[in-house]
Amino acid sequence: MTAIDPDALSRLQAALEARATEKSRTFWSKYLKGDAAFRGVPMAGVREAVHASWRASGPLWQRRAACVAFVNHGKHGDARIPGLMDLVFASAEALVRDPERFAQTGVGWVLRECSLADRERVIAFGEQHVERLSREAMKSMVEKMPAEDKARLLAQHKAVASAAKRNTAR
Repeated sequence: MTAIDPDALSRLQAALEARATEKSRTFWSKYLKGDAAFRGVPMAGVREAVHASWRASGPLWQRRAACVAFVNHGKHGDARIPGLMDLVFASAEALVRDPERFAQTGVGWVLRECSLADRERVIAFGEQHVERLSREAMKSMVEKMPAEDKARLLAQHKAVASAAKRNTAR
């Protein structure tokens, strides 16, 4: 893989900026906020409809993409994309019910980044779904949290897992 030349990137950015019109800037600003319309339908509605269909999709990889697609945006919360956190948590809520490893890691990855924007909401999700989250997903979810939150959630998860193990051994 070749490295990107920083000078070439700067020139490209300058060229794109020079060609941008106020109309295009206004459109993309509205689009990113969900205020623009596509064929008469507000983008926020289109985005939610598409996202809802991915969450309910049969194939694991499409359901997982409903979470993982937002990993890079999660740390910004709703600042860049209004309503993003609700979309992410709706996807995580659906995907956490699947015990398959890649479903679980998708939830852990996106919530790890979301914890940078709304740690309390991620902690509440982790506590609510402590029985469903795999150890790997829980460890990923708490990775960027302060030590005390991380330790508490991992201890809760361990206690629940130990109790479940004892119950199945009977």
